[in-house]
Amino acid sequence: MSIRQFQHIPFKAVSILLTEHTAEHAFRLIQQTVAGISRYHLIRLFRERSGKTIVEYLRDERISSAKELLVLTDKSIAEIARLLRFCDQSYFIAVFRRNTGMTPNTYRKANT
Repeated sequence: MSIRQFQHIPFKAVSILLTEHTAEHAFRLIQQTVAGISRYHLIRLFRERSGKTIVEYLRDERISSAKELLVLTDKSIAEIARLLRFCDQSYFIAVFRRNTGMTPNTYRKANT
């Protein structure tokens, strides 16, 4: 597959790869599929098509998943942090607060 062909891959397919795998693993999978594409070029194409960096996209996806888990399950904050691959509960709370303006517990109480 050429870079030109890669540009026509549905954005959804690339975003699913990123959501289901770590960014590093997704990069490798895409690079195995697309001969001759550099990491820098992939990052640039992703940003052009999504309006976000890969890191921003992954963060937003994780926060969206966290919101669902907080409202639809009774899983603890620590368990949600672990499921979503945050390094620890404190970091998860800080990222969640920075992106939503409230802590996970406050969000859960406001939405259940």
